[in-house]
Parts: sequence; C-alpha cells; structure tokens
Amino acid sequence: MSTRPYETYVIDTDLGGYELHEYAGQGKDSTVMLTPGGFPIKHSSDHLITEITSELKIAGSDVLIKRLSNYQLLCSQIDEYEHGEFSRHYQKKQITEMLLRDGVFSQMHPPEEVERRYNLEVVGLYLSEVFRSDSDEADATIGFGDFVTAYFGANAKRGKRFIGLRDLLHGMVNKATLEQRVVIHSAFHLCNSLLVSVLLAAGMLTPRQFGLAAYACQSIIPDILDEEETAEMLDHLDLLAGYVGMFNSYLDNSVSTTERLVEQGEGMYVEFKSTFRRNLHTDKNDKDIETAALKEIVGFMNTLGGHLIIGVSDDGSILGMGNDGFQNHDRFQTHVSNQLANRVGADMGKYLKFHFDKVTGNVPILRIQCEQLPETITGYLDGEVYIRNASQTVKLTTQETMEWNRNRGGDS
Repeated sequence: MSTRPYETYVIDTDLGGYELHEYAGQGKDSTVMLTPGGFPIKHSSDHLITEITSELKIAGSDVLIKRLSNYQLLCSQIDEYEHGEFSRHYQKKQITEMLLRDGVFSQMHPPEEVERRYNLEVVGLYLSEVFRSDSDEADATIGFGDFVTAYFGANAKRGKRFIGLRDLLHGMVNKATLEQRVVIHSAFHLCNSLLVSVLLAAGMLTPRQFGLAAYACQSIIPDILDEEETAEMLDHLDLLAGYVGMFNSYLDNSVSTTERLVEQGEGMYVEFKSTFRRNLHTDKNDKDIETAALKEIVGFMNTLGGHLIIGVSDDGSILGMGNDGFQNHDRFQTHVSNQLANRVGADMGKYLKFHFDKVTGNVPILRIQCEQLPETITGYLDGEVYIRNASQTVKLTTQETMEWNRNRGGDS
C-alpha cells in the first residue's frame, strides 16, 4: 500500500500547541511542514490545523495554494507577525497609515467629501498620537488637540460623527486578536478600505455586504449596468463573498479549545482556578491552594476526564497565569508534574496534557487536560479519593470508595 505524498499529520507539541507534519517518504519519519518563510506551521487551535490538512489534500503540501485559504492566512500570520520584523508598535503604525489611505472616504461628492476627509485626518492623527513611541520624533511634534486647534481654531469642537467613527475604529483595532489583524490586513487589500475590513473581522458584515462595500470602495459599480456588466459584477461579487467565507472560517477555526471552554464556563468537565499555588489575598504561595488544584486533577482522572484551567477566576474573568510566578512554561509544567508524582503517583503524569494558550487580550493561561484513568487504577491524593459529581469535586469516604469501585465502568 502506497502513501500519498501529500499526507499530513497533526502533532501535539510539548507545550500544548498543534504542529503540522507531512509524510517524508517510505520508511522515513514525518517532517514538520514549513511556511514560505521557513517557519514551522503550528497553532494553538487543532480546529484550524485540521482544516488546513483538508485544504492541502486539494493541491499537495509542496504546492502553494493559489486561492485564498486558511493555509495562506496562517502562513502569513507566522511569517509576518509571529517571526517577522513586525513590532507591536509597527503593526499599529501600519494600521494608522492604512486608515489614512482609506478609500471608503475618498469618492464622495462635496460637501460630504470634505467632511469625510476631515474626519479621516483626525482619526488618523489620533491613532498616530495614541500609538506613537518615544522614538517617533515626527509624531511627537504635534498632538491630537494641537491639530484640532491649529486646523479649526481654539474654539473648535469635534463633531459627534467623527468622534463616533474614531472611537469605533480605535476600539476595534486595539482589541483585535492576531487572527483578526491578519484578516483586516488581507481584506483591506481586497477592498481598499480599512473601515470595511475592520467591520468584517468584527463580525459586523455579511459576505455579500462585504462584496458590495468592496465594489463601492473601488468605484467600479457604474450608475447604469447593462446585462454583461451585471453578470461580471455578480461573478466578482461571488468571488469576494467566497474570500469572506474563508476569512470567517479562519476566524472561527482559529479559536483554541481552551478559549472555547472558557466561554462555555465551568461544568462537569471544566474547572477554573485563579492560580495553581498562589494565594492572591496574601500574595504568597499556599499549599492549600495547590491542594485544591490537585484535587480537581485527581477528580477528573477518577471520573470521566476533564480540563483544569489555571489563570481564570470562577466567574470566567481572565487573570492569566503570571500570578504563580514561574519563569517560563517549562518550569510551570515541571512543578505541576512533580507535585502530581509526589502526592498522587509517579506514573500519573502520562494522563495529563499541558496546553499553554493565549486568550482574550493575548493573556496566557494554562489548560491541564486530564484523561480518565483505566478502571484498574484509582488516583489517590495524599491517600484520599476524589471524583467529579456534576460540577463539583468531592472526597469519598472509605465505604463510598468501595461502592464507587464496584460501579466503575457503568453509567453511574
């Protein structure tokens, strides 16, 4: 039986991400797939990586897909944003420059054109002022307030229309995820409008609305369309709508399992902990806090498995995992594994997977995926048995443990 040369594999990395590998030839190990820039193709979302494997079956791993795809978007993200020479400030300056060139305001008749150009300049200078660094001497010479005063006089008032536009764009761009920034960047080149691409990434435009907006921004919709022009416009509109469908697919699939679980909230298979070992009230490491986290892990393993998420409060607020004070992810993982080995069992670590993911606001949190133990193995924390009961972890008495062991494997 021969293996197709474009066969791909999704591999779990040591720190919980997912990496794309390709078949290297008969009798050889698979090799990691690379972007055009030479970086490994990996992501925190198994949904996105799995979707890309399906796309690659169309063209093959050694052929760059010509049509817009999740594969191209992720490669762009890895090459330009994660490993390229794009500092956070530089990205914001690029967004400002795109805004200043935004075509959605440029094709208006007077007096609308004058008003919209004025609004555009104010928004652009505002973003430049907010996002500038101390090294930007050109930006530092004039501030947002100085511009309004110099351009319209000391008593000038900023109208509600451009203030609303300014706040809308600034808020959306500032809160955008890395994936949304990739979509904004790509969609901008399709329609020459940052406003339209921001609205698309924010989920406020349908594919057809985006297509119509792109046509309007490009000024290629004549006032009167004959039959041939109408057919051409509809064909192009379908193409743009297809691209937008891919953008939406990329955004939907790029949400990691960790973020999906946080959005769903706590339950039978999910538990949140603000920290693993740190008492936030005393600001000291606390064995009781650590014991509470280990109880959840043992409870999941003794029942049906589940996920302990560190860095999220009970109400779902994202705190991040920085409060525990570990220098890096490896040390965090090693500490948890050592505690589990010392207090539960030396072989228990193989039933855990560690996922270090970034969620809303680019904040890192830790998801510990706990597998269900085989029926022949029971997890004891300091000699005590814990199981999940609905959305809680409970300790069993000796009699309850005996009864529970007799019923293991059944619906109960």
